[in-house]
Amino acid sequence: MRRSSFDNVIKLVWVSLLACLSLASYGQKEAGFSGDSTKFIGELNGVFINLPDSEKKTIAPVMEEFVLKWNQEQFGPLQKKMIYAIANEMIK
Repeated sequence: MRRSSFDNVIKLVWVSLLACLSLASYGQKEAGFSGDSTKFIGELNGVFINLPDSEKKTIAPVMEEFVLKWNQEQFGPLQKKMIYAIANEMIK
């Protein structure tokens, strides 16, 4: 993975972590991500849908870039497995 792509994934992880921490303050409990590549973006959007607008605006540019790369299959199977694991840990 190129350095800039890795940096973008790290940005998404941090922004997602902040978003998930916000969700925790709402008392919501997520079951987790299925690990199905075709469902992941929908599941991820489901996490972000209830965020306040100010947080959605912060996350939107990073999410757009991430979704584009996800849909273009720019992440390999091992990278996707790591992304699922990180995402599941963040919502716990």
